[in-house]
Amino acid sequence: MKIFGYFNARKYKEATYIPIVNAMFAANKYYVTILFVHLLPRCASIANHTGHPGDYIFLVAGGQSIPEIQNYTRYMVSLRSRTVTRYFGDNHYCAGIIISPLWILTSAQCAVHASKIPRRPRSIIVVAGTENRIVKSPTTSLIAVDRVISNPNFTLYGSNDIALLRLKTKIQLNARTQIMPLPNTPPPYGTRCVVLGWGRIYYKGPLAAMVSHVELLLYIEDECKRSHPHFAAGDLCAGDNVNFDHDPCCGDSGGPLICNDKLVALVSWTLGCGQNKYPSLYTDIYSNLHWIRKVISGNGRVWGFYRTTVLLLANLLICICL
Repeated sequence: MKIFGYFNARKYKEATYIPIVNAMFAANKYYVTILFVHLLPRCASIANHTGHPGDYIFLVAGGQSIPEIQNYTRYMVSLRSRTVTRYFGDNHYCAGIIISPLWILTSAQCAVHASKIPRRPRSIIVVAGTENRIVKSPTTSLIAVDRVISNPNFTLYGSNDIALLRLKTKIQLNARTQIMPLPNTPPPYGTRCVVLGWGRIYYKGPLAAMVSHVELLLYIEDECKRSHPHFAAGDLCAGDNVNFDHDPCCGDSGGPLICNDKLVALVSWTLGCGQNKYPSLYTDIYSNLHWIRKVISGNGRVWGFYRTTVLLLANLLICICL
């Protein structure tokens, strides 16, 4: 996520102190002791933190701790491919939201391949209870996916970008893994909202280790239609007229847009990761409540699966026969 504060505490300390330590050690190893004495108060302040049991502790730009935002992480999961390439967390590709112990809400683009062929459930791993994408904690859990259901009206690079993942086993709820309630009111247009994710911290840059966030304005529909000619019902857009590079990025899709402490939308199409002045697109959850409840109740999952399968087979036959 390209944001105003992607230099979190960890990156700041690495960038600031590691070169100093190397230089001091090269000059005189005893100088390193001075640096450690300087850092002790910082370490003590973190160790003596007295927050709630599920509070995440990390810093954003300016060294400010914002628990009311960072604690939204407890409702999020990291979606990962089955295979780790080099280290834990390097297979992250999307985010998701816990809406029940058995169900994850995410973007449809996270549930299909670029060709729109559905991902196999066994190819997706859901990682819950982690604030740091690349570090396992005692609350981190890895859960296999049993079923992948995309909205049957989803169009690639278009609308209805929403999907559900049914898990093989229930998520164990605790202070750092909780259920995010679904919205019960329409989107609050004109409100400042928060987007969170582990996406890239700048265009073609690395993925964020800690969850990053950015504040954006939820635009009214008319403004979205002026920016996006194909803007459709069920779509939302949000951005920042002043700092247009404040934007979700690759890896943030499926993450939450939260307004007034309530879940409103899913990150959909990030449109260049802040490289232009067009606001990114989001999927309105409120307008998809009927479909969500239908799938979870079991009334929509079979048709959704078979419709997708039939369409794929039809396209394959057309390609072979024509």
